[in-house]
Amino acid sequence: MFWERRRKEYSIKTKDVTEKTFIALNDVFSDIFNVLVFQGQQVMTPNSLEEVTGISQYKADDSKLHEQERDTCKLWNGLDINLVLVGMENQSKPERDMPFRCIGYDGASYRSQLLKKEEKQINGKKKQVPVKERYPVITIVLYFGEKNWRYPLELKQSFRPKLPNNEITQKLLPYITNYKVNLIDIPRLSPDTVKMFQSDFRIVADYFINAYNNPEYVPDDAIITHVDEFLKLMHVLTGDNRYEEISFTEQEQKEGVRMCKVLDAREKRGENRGIKQGIKQGIKQGALQALDLVRVLSEQGYPMEEILAMTAEEDAREKLYKQYGII
Repeated sequence: MFWERRRKEYSIKTKDVTEKTFIALNDVFSDIFNVLVFQGQQVMTPNSLEEVTGISQYKADDSKLHEQERDTCKLWNGLDINLVLVGMENQSKPERDMPFRCIGYDGASYRSQLLKKEEKQINGKKKQVPVKERYPVITIVLYFGEKNWRYPLELKQSFRPKLPNNEITQKLLPYITNYKVNLIDIPRLSPDTVKMFQSDFRIVADYFINAYNNPEYVPDDAIITHVDEFLKLMHVLTGDNRYEEISFTEQEQKEGVRMCKVLDAREKRGENRGIKQGIKQGIKQGALQALDLVRVLSEQGYPMEEILAMTAEEDAREKLYKQYGII
């Protein structure tokens, strides 16, 4: 039970780090913000972004110090605006308590501004004094799920059980500060919106829109700039381990990796798994059947060395090698 829990915690942590690696790329981050907030206008530039920690500390009712961490967080120093803290959260599944999570992130970011200090010379002595600067905080939630988001996106609609619709509640509501989640439903974006993306995120968005809705999907022909980060993100968002197994040579990356090549490599990984499982099954049933299986696969054009390398049992592998003149 303990190790199962630890493996799950490690898996979640790895997933979070992988998602952050791609979204935290300045060209990707600024591209997402420009399209979703400024309708494609190039307002936020990659060079105007500063990496900041998404970790904040708070005291809960148990009086202990706790930490909460954003997925991705950037400090933006724009041309016509002083500073804005922008956070992006990634969701693969609907989250009922998203308004509570977002208000926690933003509240902690505002509180950190109150606690931030800088060193200044006062009467000839160095002293830590509060920083007077105050700036807005924006959180955007990127949702990649197949199912429509059906949970409330406002704080007032998120209480459980729901507030009764009576005279008392109507008098209370104006005093409850509402909080709205800025949710972006990626698989339901319009084609015109997707075309505005200029980074690798356009390929990601295009894939998720078509994966759920279009069986005749033809991949975007754009060249992927951040190949490794792209593959890792696709792995965690889709749950398909084949993306994790894909690799491209330096020459292939120099020539340009496109989504069609990624999907071909993904299917090839699946075929190789099938071959490996088939050979192992054949070996279990008898060496003769394994030989027959290798012969059939060879006739279909699979490289002999690749097929033979998949056999796990040493005795059977030696028979196969002898059969085909490898040894």
